[in-house]
Order: sequence, then structure tokens, then C-alpha cells
Amino acid sequence: MSMKLWRDYAFTVGHHTCKMDILREKEDSLVARAEGIYGKTVIYKFWRRSGMRATIRKYTRTNAARKEWQALQLLNERGICNVPRPIACLDLKAPLSSSYTECLIEEDMGICLDATECLNGHIRAGRENEVAHFETVIIQNTVALIKCGFLDPDHRLPNFIITPNDEICRLDFELATRVYIPSLFPKLYGEMIGTFIGSYIFAVQPNQFRVKLFTKRLQDELAASEKVLAQATITVNRMLAKQYKEIGLDSRFNPPWGSEEK
Repeated sequence: MSMKLWRDYAFTVGHHTCKMDILREKEDSLVARAEGIYGKTVIYKFWRRSGMRATIRKYTRTNAARKEWQALQLLNERGICNVPRPIACLDLKAPLSSSYTECLIEEDMGICLDATECLNGHIRAGRENEVAHFETVIIQNTVALIKCGFLDPDHRLPNFIITPNDEICRLDFELATRVYIPSLFPKLYGEMIGTFIGSYIFAVQPNQFRVKLFTKRLQDELAASEKVLAQATITVNRMLAKQYKEIGLDSRFNPPWGSEEK
């Protein structure tokens, strides 16, 4: 019965026919805060996927909603890092929810702050203890995710938030892939690490000294292979090249492990 009620609520949110706070909306996705079946607000995440590829992912349970649902379930069960509690995962059919094909409903963590902005605020104010704590937590979360077998090419600072309880929380696992031995997937592993480092560079640039210290701490904690680190360097440089092309800001990355050609 509760699943049917969640579908009913998802219908109203997907059709924008209820009171809601839209957090993010794109052509093929929607994230909104709205009331749930127990009277409290929850977060609704919708995706619109079509075609044979989407059909295969649906029936192999590798679609975005199902991947995030599985990740949140496991991470909550093991207490690996602070993540929202998953509530429901729905496969949708038109005209339900304005042609969205899948929906994940998760715990509302409250009115949260952007983690990158908080980091920058600590740096500008000279609060080095807070900076060190922030960096320690996000590095520990990264290591914990990898040890648990999650490789996420979208692992970046903007996917971290600061909750009203001043806790660092990780969101958005729709691209995360669970593997048994992460080291056997050096390209995906390296992309995850590179994306993480690149997002940190974006947050603190042009402070190269902070980047150097942060990257060295991450390297020491991970003890990743040369192949993984080489891919990480490639990913960071790709992100920096895109930044230069789009806004003309030229940042450089000098990894403590050397260049990708090594």
C-alpha cells in the first residue's frame, strides 16, 4: 500500500501539481523537495530515459535510480559515510510523472549549505582548523567509498553538502558502480580520483600550495597504483583544459606522483 501512495505522491510532484521546492531541473531530470506520505518533506529525484539502452538498464537494474538506491542502502547499512536514507525506488510509466521513467525518493537532509562555498569561507576567514577538518572528512569518505567497492566518476566537491547539524553529507550516486576489486578498474578508479582532485582545484584556485598538500594526503591514504594515478592526472588535465577553453582561466596540475607519461 505504501508503494502505491508513494507513486501517487510522485505523480503530483512530477506534474508540478503540488506545493514543492524545485532544487534542480533539467530537460531530462528533476530534483524537488515536497511532502511525503508521512507528512514530512522528502526529496524526489526523477529521470527521463528512453531508447533500447534505457530499457536494458531498467531490466538489468543498472538505471540511475536503482544504482543510487542500492548505493544509499548499502552505505546506510554499513555507516560508511553520511548519506541520505533511501525511502522508495519507482519505475514509472507514462503518463505517470510527466513521462519521467524512474524516481528515487530519499530522506530530506534539511536546508543545507554548499560544501565548496563553506570551504572557501573557511579559507577566506583563515579558519585553518576547519579547513583541515573538512579536507580530512572528504578524503576519508573517498577512501571509504573505494574500499567498499564504489567507483564514481562524478565524485566531486559539489556533490557534498553541509547539513543543518554541521555534518558533511555526500549526495548523488546515480553514476556510481559497485565492483569487488577497485584496483582491477584503473580507468574508472582514476577518473573518480581525478574528478575529485579537479573539483578541489576549482574550489581553491589559484592556491597551488593547498592543491599540493591535499593531493599528497589523498595519495598517501589511497596508495593507488601507477595506472590509477596516471588516469587521475589525465582526468584533471582534461578538466583544466575545459576550464581554460570556457573561461580562459589557466590552472596547472603538478601531481606528487609525476605526469601521466611516467
